Amino acid sequence: MISDKNNKPAAAVRVSARPHPFAAQNNLYFLPAGTTLEEMAQKIQPDPLLRRYLRGFINDAMIPQRKWRFIRPKAGTDVRFCSVPMGGGGGKNPLRTVLSLAILASTSFLGTAFAAGALGQASLFGISGGRLISGALSFAGRLALNALAPPPRQRLSSSAKASPTLFIQGAQNRLDPFGKVPQVLGRHRMVPPMGAKPFTETFGDDQYLRMLFVWGYGPLDIADLKIGETPLSEFKDVEIVHRYGFPEDAPLTLYSGSVIQNDLQIALRESEGYHIRTTATDAEEISVDVTFPRGLMVLADGGVRQSRNVVLEVQYAPAGTEAWSAGEEEFALLDVTGNQNNALRKSVRFIVPKGQYDVRIRRITEDSEDDSVFDECVWTAVRTLRYEAPIAMAGLAVTALRIKATDQLSGVIDRFNGVVQSIVPDWDGENWVSRATSNPAALFRHVLQGAANARPLPENRLDLAKLENWHALCETEEREFNAVIDYQASVRDVLIDVAAAGRAAPSVIDGKWGVVADMPQAVPVQHFTPRNSSGFRGEKHFDTPPHGLRVRFANQEKYWQQDEMLVYDDGYDAATAVRFETLELPGITDPAQIWRDARYHIATARLRGESYSFTVDIEHLVCTRGDLIRLTHDVPLFGVQAARVKAVSETGGLVTHVLLDEEIEMQAGHTYSVRFRRQDGTSLVKQLVTAADTANNLQFETPFDLADAPLAGDLAMFGETGQESVELIVQSIRPGPDLTARLTCLDAAPAVHLADQGVIPAFDSHITLPQGLERPPRPHILSVQSGAEVLEVQDGGLFAPQIVVRFAPPAAGDDLELRVKIRDVNNSFFSAARFTLLDGDAVSIKDVRTAGIYDLRFLYIRKNGWSSQETLLPNYHVIGTGGAPQDVEGFRISVLGDTAFLSWEAVPDIDLSHYILRFSAATTAASWHEGVDMLPHIEKGASSVAVPALVGTYLLKAVDMQGEQSVSAAGIVSTAAGLSAYNAVAILTEDPAFTGFCDNMAAAGGVLSLSGQDSIDDWGDIDAVTRFDIGLNGLAPEGSYTFASPFDLGAVYSSTLSASVAVDVLDLSAVMDEWGDVDSRLDWDTASGGGAWQTRLQLRTTADDPADAEAVWTEWEDFMVGDYTARGFAFRLLARTEDIFVTPVVSALSVKIDMPDRVDGRENILSDSAGSSVVFNRSFRAIPAIAVSAQDMETGDYYSITETTESGFDIRFFNAAGAGIMRRFDYVAKGYGIRQP
Repeated sequence: MISDKNNKPAAAVRVSARPHPFAAQNNLYFLPAGTTLEEMAQKIQPDPLLRRYLRGFINDAMIPQRKWRFIRPKAGTDVRFCSVPMGGGGGKNPLRTVLSLAILASTSFLGTAFAAGALGQASLFGISGGRLISGALSFAGRLALNALAPPPRQRLSSSAKASPTLFIQGAQNRLDPFGKVPQVLGRHRMVPPMGAKPFTETFGDDQYLRMLFVWGYGPLDIADLKIGETPLSEFKDVEIVHRYGFPEDAPLTLYSGSVIQNDLQIALRESEGYHIRTTATDAEEISVDVTFPRGLMVLADGGVRQSRNVVLEVQYAPAGTEAWSAGEEEFALLDVTGNQNNALRKSVRFIVPKGQYDVRIRRITEDSEDDSVFDECVWTAVRTLRYEAPIAMAGLAVTALRIKATDQLSGVIDRFNGVVQSIVPDWDGENWVSRATSNPAALFRHVLQGAANARPLPENRLDLAKLENWHALCETEEREFNAVIDYQASVRDVLIDVAAAGRAAPSVIDGKWGVVADMPQAVPVQHFTPRNSSGFRGEKHFDTPPHGLRVRFANQEKYWQQDEMLVYDDGYDAATAVRFETLELPGITDPAQIWRDARYHIATARLRGESYSFTVDIEHLVCTRGDLIRLTHDVPLFGVQAARVKAVSETGGLVTHVLLDEEIEMQAGHTYSVRFRRQDGTSLVKQLVTAADTANNLQFETPFDLADAPLAGDLAMFGETGQESVELIVQSIRPGPDLTARLTCLDAAPAVHLADQGVIPAFDSHITLPQGLERPPRPHILSVQSGAEVLEVQDGGLFAPQIVVRFAPPAAGDDLELRVKIRDVNNSFFSAARFTLLDGDAVSIKDVRTAGIYDLRFLYIRKNGWSSQETLLPNYHVIGTGGAPQDVEGFRISVLGDTAFLSWEAVPDIDLSHYILRFSAATTAASWHEGVDMLPHIEKGASSVAVPALVGTYLLKAVDMQGEQSVSAAGIVSTAAGLSAYNAVAILTEDPAFTGFCDNMAAAGGVLSLSGQDSIDDWGDIDAVTRFDIGLNGLAPEGSYTFASPFDLGAVYSSTLSASVAVDVLDLSAVMDEWGDVDSRLDWDTASGGGAWQTRLQLRTTADDPADAEAVWTEWEDFMVGDYTARGFAFRLLARTEDIFVTPVVSALSVKIDMPDRVDGRENILSDSAGSSVVFNRSFRAIPAIAVSAQDMETGDYYSITETTESGFDIRFFNAAGAGIMRRFDYVAKGYGIRQP
């Protein structure tokens, strides 16, 4: 579009016009307000004949020409003029045909998009249009169809594979008579073809090679010359001359003409005289080569070499004459002296007038028959040089090379190469200047106008303004094109390649060549709705997107060697990507640009997966290919509705409402906006107040200035905020019948331009569903329960499991019905679940079993039958009555005297049975397995209990009706014992020796554990035993250990018993040989714990002498911390396991027998003069401490206590003379233990 906005008047009318009936270019004018339509038409189209075909529009309303002189549009009004051919009639209107061709020409170069055609397409049409779904395409096919700037087609055809540049690793300098002249575009490493046959020459003892290379059409910059991978500067005796291809280049001299070499093999003998040969015609220089093939020397006695001299005479004469040269400058004596046994070569040159000559040569030195003399001489070549250009074509960049071959080269050079760069007209921001460049815009112009084009275009056939803008864009985004076109390719192919490197595609508008660049755009050129378009059709192509792209390219950072880069889609990397497709980006040699463009193409395939087409009248068409437009349409559900403005309402200069010519429907819970297409072509978007009703008078969320208000007749596009219309890019415009055009558009998807800077967003369909068609939201699960907390109590006190699922509340106003389907994982099909609705958006699902595993599906259904997507809850494990009860919480202790009062919060499980209280003497890190039962059954209704106050840890667990215990024990540490002191009568410690009796248990290494079920005597075949530590059948399922001997208190006493057990678990399967998958084991040095196991300490008591075989013992019972009355005690430890590889390991085992302090005493006891015996009320366990308080004692009186035992003592009082006397006294005896009768 051509614009004169730089000359915009202060008060202007924006006029867009297509002034010629056969022109596709739209021009933008800003004309002074107050100008009539007729005056505007005269300025736009000065030709009165062509002006007859103009049609004028104001805000989409056509104005008849007869009224143009009366209408003066105001500033800000949108005015359009279109030139429409008329006349003809019938079905073969030539003007219509020509116009259609003009439109078609304006949309050429759509890449390979149209070649894809239809691929098994199935259609689904609506009332006013349709959407088309097509079959699967490859990644490259998708880009060809749905990209504004698709990547070029594959170039590795049979002709391209012969390119020494595309496959530079194996390239060689070659002669290619009448072959293609390379065209260098940008900067690239190149192996040039030879421009003429190479030839050699000998001077002195050295041989030289002359070669001529053609780089291609000039002018070119030539640098970094190499032979193979060795820089040319590393070679000696090198002469080089460049001609860069400028018109003013001087003639080439180093390779000074064509050379015709006649190879000979004539032995020269003095006896044979002259030998004559004739040169080629037009000789301007003659060169003669002679060779001594066996060297030149004399082999003296003893094998010593000596010098040898040979003289030769060389003459020339014009062909057919005998006028042999005789002057000093016209003939030569070759005086050759040598002392070598390898070949020796010599040359002589003559500069002669142009013509054909006879050359003769003879040997002057006598021939030798001596075998010790080596002087045989051979005439090997006569060479004709013509001083004429070896290449007739002018304007080529060539390099002539003369290099010493001796001791440096092996044969003819065939890998001479260098880095070349095109010198072409390049835009510097103000002018087109000739300089080296790789900018795609400059190269695009050069392809059209350069010497390689057989029909170069004049400047007036180029859209230089577009090329200049594109040049700036490429320069800003560092896009380059670097290639050597040395293979068969059309101008069109090369233009597509160059344009693709700049994210563009060639275009021809009004006969002018330019490009359509894919670049971010902000302002839409035109708005379309069902009111100004028809025949909508959408296409969506389905393919399997690759995880990444393999991009092959010549890597300039690796000296243009062929390379490959893997570019991954989001979510994939080298470890996870398995599906790749190959993408070729010819002309791009920068790895960074390769990565950016590959990401761009990945984003294009993902975000431009649909295309949309519709028909418009040509007279209403303003946009061109590549322009940004906006579309609101009911068929693809872009936006909700389109209308026109009738009026606006304002209060205090602020616009509050707009009145439309169509009624609009809103629904609660949604946010809506309206976009107005203003008369100057710009857009105005305003958010509305949502009113769940149908109306055409809409209120704005925020009032705005009246000066910015839309005018009556402006187009309005209504929809949810951000989706009232969709931004599209015009991909193509095709002619249609009856002066219509068919537009094909793609999603604008501005994120494709940012794909190299972050994550590519998900594709947005921009669809806004009407209220009646909107799908309900899928159920959102907040929580799922199936444990004891939700068990259902049935008749008879039984408990039934159920699954309680809670959902997030759906949107307000949604009248939804929940459907639930269930499937046991052992079944194949889902069935309707029986469930009950609960308060708070929850359901309880019945008829499930404890430990059952189920798949559940949830969905919402509206009354109109529309259903939501399903929410799947897979592999849900029902806890039911099989789960462990909740852990006890709020465990507290209070010690008062000798009693500890324990309390806790009641466990709410409906199937709670009772609690277990254990005690461990440990005050840190006490475990449940090491504790000893204190109260094995506390009723479930209790939440407190009183027990003896001990120093250690109290442990509490809840137990349900199935016998399951809480997972973790509640523990509380007590460091305060009762006020009564305890006296340890005995501590029975079994560890570490464990000398007691073992039944299916073994003591080893200071620990006690279960033993194997069999012994070595049971092993019939020892080779069959894989584990000597557990034998053939594994560990015993249960065993016991009995303390070494019972304990005897000597009499029946009341004692307090406590125990200390340290136990761990050992899993013998936790060895590497038994690990099925070593990768799944997180911790190699920790046992897994195995299956269920248990240890229990038991005791029995007797009132008899435990050593007596007739003693009567109680039955074995589980040990509990508490008071026992007995004389003898026996203890044992039981161990059990449910896994033949798992055993409990006891490392500490002891029982402590305590007796509390007690006091015994009496008052006012009379002791006679002979003394008295005192008997305690109850005997102590040990001799107590006795304190006596005497009464009525006189001076010198004293007493003596004798015969003190556990049962009593004797006492006698004496006076000062030592005589026995009577006295009264009180006593107190303090000790421990109460001997029972």
